[in-house]
Amino acid sequence: MSRAAPASAAGVHLMQQSRKRPVSKQEVAAFDPHITIESMERIIKSSSAVENLVTNLVGQKMGQEKEQVKPTPVDSKCFQNFIYCTIMLNALTLGLQADLQSGGWTLVWFVFENLFTTIFAVEMVIKIYFLQMGYFWNAKPRRPQYWNLLDFVIALLAIVDCWILTYQTNADAPAIRVMQLLRIIRIAKLLRLRQELVAIIEGLFSSLQCMVWIGFLLLIVIYGFSIVCRNVMGNLTNSDFEDMINNEIYFGS
Repeated sequence: MSRAAPASAAGVHLMQQSRKRPVSKQEVAAFDPHITIESMERIIKSSSAVENLVTNLVGQKMGQEKEQVKPTPVDSKCFQNFIYCTIMLNALTLGLQADLQSGGWTLVWFVFENLFTTIFAVEMVIKIYFLQMGYFWNAKPRRPQYWNLLDFVIALLAIVDCWILTYQTNADAPAIRVMQLLRIIRIAKLLRLRQELVAIIEGLFSSLQCMVWIGFLLLIVIYGFSIVCRNVMGNLTNSDFEDMINNEIYFGS
C-alpha cells in the first residue's frame, strides 16, 4: 500500500480529533513516522477548507429552500377541486344545451352561463391578485404560463359572450354565433385535471417542433426528386412511353 492512503486516513482522523481537543506532535508521528509535522498540518488545513466549503454550500441550499414562495390560496386542493367541478358541470351543460333549446330551458342556460362566467372571472382575478406577473410568466424556466394564458383567454371570451354581446341590440348575429361556438374551448380546461394529461399535451406540443423540421426535410427531398424527374423524363415525348401515361401531365413543368 502506498503512503498516500495512510496519510489521508491519518488526516481525517486528526481532523476529527482536533474538533474535540488539540492534537500533539507525538500523536501525529504515531500514525506514520514517514509523514512530517508540516505535511500533516497541510492535510488537516485542506480537510478543514473542504469541510467549510461543504458546510457553506449546504447552508446556502437550506437558505434557498426556506426562501421558497409560500403556497397561495389558489394552490389549495379545495380551490382547484372547486374549479374542476365547475368545468365538468359546464361541459355537461354545453352538451345538454345542444339538445334542449326550447321552452323554459333558454332561461336555465342563461342563468348557468352567467354563473360559469362569474366563476371563471373571479378565478382569473384571484390568480392575478396572488400570482401577479407569475400568472403570465414563469420566472424559473423563463417561459410563459401557457395554461394560465388559456384560462385568461377563456375567461375573456366568456365575459364578451355573456356580458357584452348579449345585451347589445345591434350586435352581429354571426359574431354571436361564433362566440357561442367558442364556448367549447372551456372543455380544454379539463386537460389540467390530471398531471398525466398535462404531460401528454406538453409532449405533443414539444414533438411539433421536430415535426416542422421533418416536414422541411421531406420538402427538400421531394423538391430534389421533382427537378430530377423534370430534367430526365419531362423532355421525353409521349411516344417514348407507348401511350401508357401522359408525359406532359405527370412530368411536365
